[in-house]
Amino acid sequence: MRELRVSGVLRRFRREGAAKEFAVFYLGLYAAWFVFAGEVTVTTAVVGIPVVALPLLLFRHTYRIVGASHLFGRSVRLARFFLVAALFMVRSSVRMALLALRPRLRLRSAILRYEPHIFDRLGLVLLAVAITLTPGTLVVDRDDRYFYVHVLASSGTSDRELIDSLDRLQRPLAEALSGKAHV
Repeated sequence: MRELRVSGVLRRFRREGAAKEFAVFYLGLYAAWFVFAGEVTVTTAVVGIPVVALPLLLFRHTYRIVGASHLFGRSVRLARFFLVAALFMVRSSVRMALLALRPRLRLRSAILRYEPHIFDRLGLVLLAVAITLTPGTLVVDRDDRYFYVHVLASSGTSDRELIDSLDRLQRPLAEALSGKAHV
């Protein structure tokens, strides 16, 4: 009888889509365990599994409360922004290294006027820092409505391509700050 009840719970768990939510929540807590442990070793990893799983098993629905909270969702989207910014930095570093290795390649240096679609002061600062940390770009000024971004690119790159690239960097930050997807 107990086995039937457990299998019914598992079926309901899968049907509600809660497995994905639970896995993300568990992995987030597991990552936090490594931060608090202060080291990443096999012992820490093995000890962390029951340390994180036990409270989740005792308080089964905690992940739904925390996962549904505005702060948790914003944190996940903000982590996505940091991942996208890191990928932009790596890709731009490779691109700048290739430009430096080809001395005959003609470069284009320009200052673009870029209008961010973020109105939160912290968001504007994070966006400006992400743009500046990306090799080949630098926010040189800001007025009430625009960023003025110095861009170093190959000579065939259009302004539209550069602005689209900045939009792709801005989109995950706008989603994290507003809580909804932006097109």
